[in-house]
Amino acid sequence: MQIETPHAILMNARTGKVIYEKKAYENVYPASTTKVASVLYLLSKYSDRLDDVVVCSDNALRVVSEEVKREKGEHLPPYILES
Repeated sequence: MQIETPHAILMNARTGKVIYEKKAYENVYPASTTKVASVLYLLSKYSDRLDDVVVCSDNALRVVSEEVKREKGEHLPPYILES
């Protein structure tokens, strides 16, 4: 199979393990566009809930270095952010 896009990543959603990547860790312009589009969609669906309070555990907001994420990625929950 040939992947024609310059950047791609395929991950196991349950474990966060990277199955395939192609320049996945390079910053590229469309990624920000996708984030903005996602926020606009959420605002269109849930604008009446903007005052809701959301409580997160410290673990849910945990950030690790890119090196740690690559070394221990399959042992970390997929929601752990990378600095």
